[in-house]
Amino acid sequence: MISCRFLDKNEVQRLLPQLFSILHENMSVIAPTGNSYDEDYALWSGAVAPAIQKENRHIVLIFKDETLIGYLQYYTNETTFMIEEAQIKQAHQGRGVLRSAFAFICDHISPDVLYAEAYANKKNTRSQTILESHGFVRIGENKNGNSYHYRADCGTFLRGIREKQIEAQLQKSVQAVTDMIAAILAENAPTVYLYGSVALDDFHYGWSDIDILVLTEKQISPEQAERLVHLRQELTGREPENPYYRLFEGGMLRLSAFLTDTSDTVVYWGASGERITDSYVFDSFCKLELLDDGVLLYGKDVRGQIRRPPYEDLKTDVRRHFETIREHGGKTGRSLYSFGWLLDISRCIYTLRTGEIITKTKAGEWALGNGLCPDAAALENALRVRKEPKLFDKDETLRQYAENLGDAIQAYADILEKELYESF
Repeated sequence: MISCRFLDKNEVQRLLPQLFSILHENMSVIAPTGNSYDEDYALWSGAVAPAIQKENRHIVLIFKDETLIGYLQYYTNETTFMIEEAQIKQAHQGRGVLRSAFAFICDHISPDVLYAEAYANKKNTRSQTILESHGFVRIGENKNGNSYHYRADCGTFLRGIREKQIEAQLQKSVQAVTDMIAAILAENAPTVYLYGSVALDDFHYGWSDIDILVLTEKQISPEQAERLVHLRQELTGREPENPYYRLFEGGMLRLSAFLTDTSDTVVYWGASGERITDSYVFDSFCKLELLDDGVLLYGKDVRGQIRRPPYEDLKTDVRRHFETIREHGGKTGRSLYSFGWLLDISRCIYTLRTGEIITKTKAGEWALGNGLCPDAAALENALRVRKEPKLFDKDETLRQYAENLGDAIQAYADILEKELYESF
């Protein structure tokens, strides 16, 4: 497992030799100096040791399990995040290690910083390619002319890093969960689907969950159910730094019971917990998402046996959503999830008008473009929060705004009520 931590400035002298060995291994191939190892180390350590003691300069240590495999050195000022050195042992290059280091420091860079900058040796075409792939453009050279000077918009660069890191770890987590479910249910001929926001490319870490559906030919045994119901915790325990396992939600049951809405041994994972039960509700919205955009992760595709929900079923579920909004959406708390009511209403209206399902983000954008929400500013804020929830996680102004959304939600629910009335 890749992990990162900041270099404690009290341990600089102890770790400098290890850091230099990584640097020397790489640079002796790319741009050898012609000096001896000891001469190069003396010059390098003489510059780095005092420089790293400055408050705004840091080194991130990168580990594979317990072994140091690289480091990232940078400094920041009011306008610039300067990447001074990024070195990874050759055996670990090209495996997303450096991206993990950048993801580690994302939350330590002020959102007010305008630029991300770096230098790449003219002989190091690999570094140049990596920088350009992240949106850096060449703006000049260093003083001695042996390196190119690159710059990117800092916010755009860090958002891109976050998104790529999330995507990589998310896919790894989906595969791990799928493999474990398939192993536990090996004798039951399981089919595993991914649907919802991840399948629809609308997953936003800090807001979205990961929806799965598991259908089996044979009934899940009590022993299998006990193993499955605690699988999220088991995987989280193995990888405590992985935040995705706890986000999985869904049901696991026999295909025949799913098709006929009859009782069965059901393993349920939800936002508020998990349990073994005897029934599972899979509404028409979920069915359409599964049928039209679901991803088969494992087993035989059985969607041909699932009845496509008619428009009347969609209207019934929209009415159920509406009743929930009326009951619970009038009084909101400081949670950013309060904005979700506005996106739910947007999607309900879209479905009533078209008979189709789209993502909540696209539904919000559609409603905003068509002027449907009486409080357009509230819907705009809902979209901002959904698209970048971690960016606004500690925004007290938005949390206070969320606490007073009740009137805006109910005014928008009035529009949904009118649409419902006209559809019947």
